[in-house]
Amino acid sequence: MPSSRTFAHALCILCVGVLPAVPAGAQEHATSPDTQAESGPLVLSPVKVTARKREELLIDVPIAATVVRPGNTTLSSFDSAGSISRAVPNFTINDSGNTRLTFGSIRGVGILTQPLSPVDTAVGWAIDGTVQPTFGSNSQLLDMERIEVLRGPQNTLFGRGTQGGAVNLVTRRPSFDREFALASEIGESEYRQVDAVANGALLPGLAAGRLAVRYSSYGGDIENISTGGQDGETDLGAARASLLLTPNQRTTAILRGYYEDDRRDTPAFLLRDSSDFPGSAITPENRLDRRLVNASLEIEHDFDKVLLTSVSSFHSNKQEFTSDLSDGLIFGALTGLPTSAFDTPGQSERRAEISETAFQQELRLSSLGSSDVQWLVGGNLYYSDLELDGNDRDPLSPFNNGLVDTSIDTLSYAAFGEAGFPLFGPLSGTVGLRVGRDEQDLESLFISRGNPGIVPRFAEEGRFEDTYVVGGASLTYSISPSHNVYTSVRRGHTTGGFATLNRNQFFGQPQDARPASESWTYEVGAKLEFWDGRLRLDGAAFFNDIEDAALISFDPGQSLSVPVPLNYESYGFELEGAAQLGAGFTLRGGVGFTEAEFVDVEEGDISGARDGEQVPNVPRWTTSLSLENSTPVSLVGEDPEVLGRFEWQYSGERAADVSNSFTLDSYHVLNAQVGVAFDGVSFYGFARNLTDERFETLGVRFGPEVEAVSVGRGRVLGISASLRF
Repeated sequence: MPSSRTFAHALCILCVGVLPAVPAGAQEHATSPDTQAESGPLVLSPVKVTARKREELLIDVPIAATVVRPGNTTLSSFDSAGSISRAVPNFTINDSGNTRLTFGSIRGVGILTQPLSPVDTAVGWAIDGTVQPTFGSNSQLLDMERIEVLRGPQNTLFGRGTQGGAVNLVTRRPSFDREFALASEIGESEYRQVDAVANGALLPGLAAGRLAVRYSSYGGDIENISTGGQDGETDLGAARASLLLTPNQRTTAILRGYYEDDRRDTPAFLLRDSSDFPGSAITPENRLDRRLVNASLEIEHDFDKVLLTSVSSFHSNKQEFTSDLSDGLIFGALTGLPTSAFDTPGQSERRAEISETAFQQELRLSSLGSSDVQWLVGGNLYYSDLELDGNDRDPLSPFNNGLVDTSIDTLSYAAFGEAGFPLFGPLSGTVGLRVGRDEQDLESLFISRGNPGIVPRFAEEGRFEDTYVVGGASLTYSISPSHNVYTSVRRGHTTGGFATLNRNQFFGQPQDARPASESWTYEVGAKLEFWDGRLRLDGAAFFNDIEDAALISFDPGQSLSVPVPLNYESYGFELEGAAQLGAGFTLRGGVGFTEAEFVDVEEGDISGARDGEQVPNVPRWTTSLSLENSTPVSLVGEDPEVLGRFEWQYSGERAADVSNSFTLDSYHVLNAQVGVAFDGVSFYGFARNLTDERFETLGVRFGPEVEAVSVGRGRVLGISASLRF
């Protein structure tokens, strides 16, 4: 891999290459919507974000970010996190079909295996700026205004679990305008979806409300050769409600609530080389029932010189799941026995219930938008209580047998601040700092079923404490109001602590708390607009140095699972753009490259990792490209628009595990949509995953030449209709 000097030289080349492309007399920010002015060309809409806890133009923010809007990208109700990642360069989601274990990485920084606890993540998922618990973060993208994917450490303002970046889901705010909308979709594999939205004034000038509801179902597309049915079935319902209060001109309050009921039976892994692929042989079928409840109250008051913001939030996440621990296809290949040998229902089964409740309070004081110096200071308090009740039965394993009762309490508190200020001429700077502390208490009890070599009973208690300091600094050079270049350095952090399940409890061994992970990120980038706002280009290059990334590995010498901290580095770039081509065509796209390699690994490390080998689940190349068109046509008495969108998304091959024992294949996803929109009514047909590619999202090696993978959903062709009045 290149040396630090080589990397610095590459960054300088990028900056020098960008500067000559800036034309003299560059135009101001484009502020017009995507509509035709009477005497001017179509321009791109301005992109606004709240990446720094205030609304501002993305071009002014020294952070590499992608904004995904539901109207410009195909977003899935069954694979919400994955559908976002496929539209964002250098963002990867590793999905086993179980929303409890959906995890990912940005620029190669993420969870190397799977989330081990409710605070174990390096990519934080936030709703309207409030970071969610790990096991409840992958919620429905219902009634979204936009999704902001922020690359690089966001610990200063977003706090815990954002060492690799943050995904901020910005919901639509209530307004005093009357709005009602109804949309439905129907497609293959018994796919159905209905969305409804109602918005309007409750008390004119004082209160407005908004309600969005969704029901969606899918019949499954993975053949189960043992039961004869289809696995992958999903039924979900969700509702999001919000209330806007404006008691006076200085005070605004928004009360938000969200409920989701998600039920699915997707198998975790399928035998990769099976003639039945993608097929399963689990009996009974896997079942996951998850119920999410979120509520928050955000209050802002303008004190004339400063803005006070208070955000209080509540989160409840309850999950019940049942899984067959011995898929007949996988274990048949592993043991040489016929698939039918593993067909006895309940013979090998895991039942568990996870219940988590979390509370969070944040207070912020910030400058007003008209200030030359933009500053923000605040404090955050977070508390989480997680309970796990498990019941395992497995005659094939001496270990997965018994009852488990685990409790993990987490308390986090922090103070933070950030300031942006002019330096001289077109140069400005930003500095930020966060000082925080995490405390975690563990209580766990294991009761065996009496298997030989396993302790009959084991109880343990533990405590983990971690104090950290993170922050960063950036410099921005504003060549013109529509051409900025920047450079930044940021310190990242992911807290350590205890795993929800102690894999060594069978032997009476207490688990060791995994250490916190620290990192440094160096970035240089440019944000440019051309052609009077018809072309937008963003580019960035980065280098990450990560220490003590957490991994649970099996030590065959001691027959124990142990936490193994590993170091790695990643470097690469993103280049994204959007162009208004004329004649109703808009082109959007991006490409990302990430090289992520282990470093400083001791020879013979029990994890199987080796110096210079790939960090798992990180593709080198990711690409997305979309072409949209909106063309007015003339009909008798009507003036509708013909609408169309075509998307191509690509992810390169990547290592499946830490030891690089096998490689997950690269894949392409093609989506298409075409329709017609009248005044308040629209119809369209759609194709999702047009080529029916069963792309691999996650992999595990069960034994020599026995490889299993999780797969994405197959092709869905369908039609849709919507009504707005």
